[in-house]
Amino acid sequence: LEAAAGAGQSLFVALLWGLLGDAPPQIEADAPACVWLTAFNQPEHQRMVASLLNYPIEAPVIPVDAIRIHVKHTCGARLQRVTRAPCHEPVATESTSTGVIATLPRLGMFAMLVIEYATEQQETSDAQRA
Repeated sequence: LEAAAGAGQSLFVALLWGLLGDAPPQIEADAPACVWLTAFNQPEHQRMVASLLNYPIEAPVIPVDAIRIHVKHTCGARLQRVTRAPCHEPVATESTSTGVIATLPRLGMFAMLVIEYATEQQETSDAQRA
């Protein structure tokens, strides 16, 4: 299904929201349609890894500035930090009532973010060891 623009894009987005049902997405981005966001939760490492791909219909790739990525708190988890992989460069964040907003200053063709979180269970066991 090509979701480039117009009715195709609207249908694609509506289908995704329909599949989500009442569950809000854990991560969203305020970015142009040419930016694809994919995220994988890795609970065994207490992190989420997000990839952003700038994939315009026509070349060349034009960098996109100031992409805001909304990351929601999940049940029993508190977001700790967001870094750019593989260099571990910190990404600016601001707290909200539902999570954090990370701002990627500039996206060329590709960026990968590591979103680290702590669960209440992990924080309790850390406190018990101290």
